[in-house]
Amino acid sequence: MNKRRDVAGYVTLGGSGGSTSQEPQELEPGWMKISNKKITGGTIIRSIDEGSLMPCKEACFEDKDCKGFYYKHFGQKCYLYSGDIDFELDTTLSKSSYKIMRNYSSGFQ
Repeated sequence: MNKRRDVAGYVTLGGSGGSTSQEPQELEPGWMKISNKKITGGTIIRSIDEGSLMPCKEACFEDKDCKGFYYKHFGQKCYLYSGDIDFELDTTLSKSSYKIMRNYSSGFQ
């Protein structure tokens, strides 16, 4: 039985499942925080207004097109982006950006 942590840190258990495919499975991602910068380029996927970072991280992880998001500290809202993203200085110092670094299993365990 395989144990994996999802993006929220919960342990999920996986058995053999009877499947013989060796497709890689997505594991818990890494996050690169870029303080006082906002995302430029790319395309806004959607905004999330839930008051904390965790819903933003979970939504980005679930949307396979998501490359990252920026989080507004005042108002506690985030904007998820897809495509070719870049970062530029936020002169208001009210935003931080997070770039997702997706991790996959090798498929051979």
